[in-house]
Amino acid sequence: MIPKEQIQEWARISRELSEKDGFKVREATDTILSEADAEHHIMERCGLLLEMGININTDTMEVEFTDAHEDGVDTSLKEPSVDSKTIPGVNIYSIFQRNDKLLNDGNPLISALKGNMDDGWKISSENKTKLLERIRAIIDLFCRKHPMSFTIVIPSGGNINSMLRNMLEEVMKQYSPDNIILDGVIEKMTVDEVEEEMAKPNSAFNKEFNTQEKRQKAWEKLRPSFKRMQDVNGGIFSYKLIKPSRYRAYITHVLKFADNPELKEMISKMPDKNILIIDDTVTYGNTTRSAVNLIRDTISNIKSTANTIENYAPKSISVLTLFSVKQYSH
Repeated sequence: MIPKEQIQEWARISRELSEKDGFKVREATDTILSEADAEHHIMERCGLLLEMGININTDTMEVEFTDAHEDGVDTSLKEPSVDSKTIPGVNIYSIFQRNDKLLNDGNPLISALKGNMDDGWKISSENKTKLLERIRAIIDLFCRKHPMSFTIVIPSGGNINSMLRNMLEEVMKQYSPDNIILDGVIEKMTVDEVEEEMAKPNSAFNKEFNTQEKRQKAWEKLRPSFKRMQDVNGGIFSYKLIKPSRYRAYITHVLKFADNPELKEMISKMPDKNILIIDDTVTYGNTTRSAVNLIRDTISNIKSTANTIENYAPKSISVLTLFSVKQYSH
């Protein structure tokens, strides 16, 4: 659990770092950072603001839903916002909109909804019910305008994806009755499998680090992260454990389809269909991008076994997430 004093100190630093001509981060070295770097630093260190469209009590570590303001998170009842830039050719629909600089799972609302007791944040049953009712109403607005044929759930450590899945299943009975929800069909790769993908000549990693010297230096930076995954994550790859974070963009294949004969038959029906991906939060889009690449690549390979199909691509791939975040420089 994060000490209350630490949270209050992070909040104080966030408020102080507000000048536009450069920020001063009060660490041992008193480093002067550019505005963009400082914003990223604040997100990495803090991951929270005190006004979010919800009320946050740093003394009791409680999160309370409110319609009184939308200063940090816009929870108003309207169609999800759409981001078409993070992943080319893919629309990412965000149920709640973040109006300020918050980072992925570090913010109190996500932690409270996930029931992540390690972070200490909690939400009462009454407030959780209010939030879930709002989420379901927004999902209803989304499903009315966006008919889907397949919905694929990305594996997640929390319960938010399951919550979104169950709500979608209920709502889509009315708007997309033939929609098929596929849960548990995508798996996270092991560290060894990800390393094999990175070693391929046409991988994003090898394209970026295109000499032996560059690759060696990159691996020297990454080896501690990969070892940590072996030690604390059961050998399963996790973007969150990759440090420095700028290397995450060059590790693009981290998911795989489960080995299931029935799934293969289902995938053969996906060309020229609308596909929806459920991902609880989208920060830099790395995991979501990996899922999109996996679906596109797998469907394109149908060509070799089903030559009667004329279109070897889905009609569309969209993403529905609880939160997405605008991109910041590393």
